[in-house]
Amino acid sequence: MKHLLLMTGTLLLSGSLTALADGLPHQGMTMRQVESSFGEPKEKLPPVGHPPISRWLYGSYTVYFDHTAVITTVINGHAAAPAAPAAMAATGTLDFKPIPVVKPDQMQSTDDSANAPAPAPAPAGQ
Repeated sequence: MKHLLLMTGTLLLSGSLTALADGLPHQGMTMRQVESSFGEPKEKLPPVGHPPISRWLYGSYTVYFDHTAVITTVINGHAAAPAAPAAMAATGTLDFKPIPVVKPDQMQSTDDSANAPAPAPAPAGQ
């Protein structure tokens, strides 16, 4: 697990360095800094959600803000449509199978404490 966290940290750092190297807005810049360094965006989309996440659309990239600070900058592009599952490709529909419902009293315990010996009784007089 430590290896996975290290890799994730490396990827984030790598992305930040790419934004800096490419001359794009980077994490932590304020809206004011982005606008003064990169100019007026083509479009400013209003904040959505909590915390408020805003997007500024530039020609080839989009800048995402949490409140007024850059979270990330994403290069715009066209993502390929996801491939249809094999089952759908053959029939044009997906065949969903119901999942059985298991009530709590029907569940098997995976807790080892169920098999643990009972605690020793307290000494007399306590």
